[in-house]
Amino acid sequence: MQLIQHVVLIKEGVKEFQQKLRKVHPSLEPLIHKELTKLLDAWIIYIVRHSTRVSNLVLVRKKSAEICFYIAF
Repeated sequence: MQLIQHVVLIKEGVKEFQQKLRKVHPSLEPLIHKELTKLLDAWIIYIVRHSTRVSNLVLVRKKSAEICFYIAF
């Protein structure tokens, strides 16, 4: 299995920023949990503890009623 890693390049001297946490509607929590578990099990994402740069997930519902995650860095 080949591991592909994405790196976000950050300009030197840029101030670190954490977006304010956005709440998610409780009815979406099972869908989010299912999708996150799928991505974690496939090693597409992994848990990072104590990050100083945080962006909120943007949830988009597909026509098939599934959801996709997007991040705007």
